[in-house]
Amino acid sequence: MREAIGKKPLGGKNIVQDKAPRKSIAEYEATIVLRPRKPPVREAPSPISSQFIVELGQDPTVLVVAFTGFTGMLSMSTFDFMRSAELLNYNRILLCDTSRTCYLNGIPPVATDIDALLALLRQNIERLAPKFTIFVGSSGGSHAAVLFGYLLGADFVHAFSPHTNIDPVHFQTAEGPNADAYRDTIAKMSTLPAAARAYYDLRNVLRQPNGKTRYNLHVCAQSAPDMARAVRLEGLPDVTIHRHACDHHRVAVWLAKEHRLLSMLKLENQQGMAAAVGGEPTAV
Repeated sequence: MREAIGKKPLGGKNIVQDKAPRKSIAEYEATIVLRPRKPPVREAPSPISSQFIVELGQDPTVLVVAFTGFTGMLSMSTFDFMRSAELLNYNRILLCDTSRTCYLNGIPPVATDIDALLALLRQNIERLAPKFTIFVGSSGGSHAAVLFGYLLGADFVHAFSPHTNIDPVHFQTAEGPNADAYRDTIAKMSTLPAAARAYYDLRNVLRQPNGKTRYNLHVCAQSAPDMARAVRLEGLPDVTIHRHACDHHRVAVWLAKEHRLLSMLKLENQQGMAAAVGGEPTAV
């Protein structure tokens, strides 16, 4: 049984059976599920079974908003990522973009464009009323973590192996032969409306700081493609690039194996991120 977010406030008793998602954005209760607060050690694995999930932890003062990548994961299963970083203790919003357009087309049919997704996130953040917000994303979800963190005024963003310019022409050129694996995404991105296309290049977005958010980009120092994507944002306000001693795209997995993911995402370490991460940061 799941408690749906509907017309009743959080903590209400509007208990409903699972059912097929409604197509009306105004009636997305069946797609957005609110899971009851439970101690982290007793919490069962929670793979994404819909596109927008709210889960409650024991500490409501912190909200983690996680944008999964093309495989619906954060380089590892969402549960394993959250468990490794002890994020199960916080309230969480988990998103999955099955349209593979890096959330710039929303998460249809729940939110059919970026403005609808922004409104949906803003509404639920206001409902949960956290003192601090941490946005995270890996690979295909990393661009969204930075972008939505900027637009919604998150306190902290952690982007793992981020894509920083998803303009179809740039993406195809920069990725070279690897672009064939994203042929469907490139085609879809080419048809997005102008409002979404304005957010392709994060360098253009972050030039004007929002006055609040701090962005942490995590990359493997020996991964040339990931380094090239990250250094495009070097020198921008509030951006820190953390170079880690690995040589592949799955930097979040490396951090978890090195037992660094936990200290990196602890709220109390956000101000001293260089010491917590232990990589080679470059900040402005």
